[in-house]
Amino acid sequence: MSDDSRPLSQIQTQRLLLSHWTLDEAADFHRIWGDPEVIWWGASPSLKESEERLKAIIERAAAWPEGYGGFAVRIPSGKVVGNVMLQPAKSVPSEIEIGWHFVKAQQGQGFATEAAQALLVRGFRLLDLPRIIAPIVPDNVAS
Repeated sequence: MSDDSRPLSQIQTQRLLLSHWTLDEAADFHRIWGDPEVIWWGASPSLKESEERLKAIIERAAAWPEGYGGFAVRIPSGKVVGNVMLQPAKSVPSEIEIGWHFVKAQQGQGFATEAAQALLVRGFRLLDLPRIIAPIVPDNVAS
């Protein structure tokens, strides 16, 4: 499923490359987090706000063990099509959660499933996590 020889900051799947976000990818991040159809509970209205959100995500992840954090999801062309994360759960701090968001035009192609499966493999095999949760709002039928 995933190439476990890569550093924990990258994950390769059959169709995707997941790598930790960097600040210079704010425009790609904003394409996801600025879209109210994707982030319907509070999209970033401006690129500046997305940059601030991305910076906070990167800074928060720096305090976590290697292998955790937010990952940009790229297709072979290099285009960012989504975001996945493996992090301490906000709703249940003693748990680790997985989550994902994908550009509207790229939804329905199995990218979220493929990226999530790769993160689950990483979490269970390499990070030796006993459990990973995925809190999903019931109205989010696609997830």
